[in-house]
Amino acid sequence: MKHLPKTLILVSLLAVFTACKSHKDAGASSATSSTQSSSDNTAKETYRLIVSFMSKGNGANSDQRQKFLDYVAQHPKKPEYKSVMWGREGETDYCFKLTELSKKEQTEFVDAVKKITEGTTLVGIKENVECEHKGRLQTKQ
Repeated sequence: MKHLPKTLILVSLLAVFTACKSHKDAGASSATSSTQSSSDNTAKETYRLIVSFMSKGNGANSDQRQKFLDYVAQHPKKPEYKSVMWGREGETDYCFKLTELSKKEQTEFVDAVKKITEGTTLVGIKENVECEHKGRLQTKQ
C-alpha cells in the first residue's frame, strides 16, 4: 500500500508523456508534408557569398566586422547584401548575391573578403548557398 500512490503518479505521468509524444508526431508529419509542398512551389534563394560573424561568449569580432563593412562600403560597385542578426551577442550573416559584379569581379570580391577575415575562427565564409539563418531582424543594404 505504501507504493500505490507513487505507482499511480508514475503511471499517470507515463500516460501523459505518451499522449503528448503521439500528438507531436502527428503534428510533425502534417507540418513536414506542408513544408514539402511549399518548398516544391518555391525555388530556393542562393547567395554567392555569405559572411557570418560568430561569437563564443564575448561577442562577435567588431574590429574585423568593421574592416569588412568598410571594404564593402568603399567598393566601387556597392554590392547589395542582406544582413541577418541571429544571435544574442551580435552574431550576424551578411548575404550577398553579387549580381552587380561580373564573374571575375565576384571572384576578386570573395578573395578580398577572405583575406580581410582570415586569422580567426569566428568568421565563417560560405559560397553559393542559402542564407540559412532566419534571424530576428533582416535588412537590405
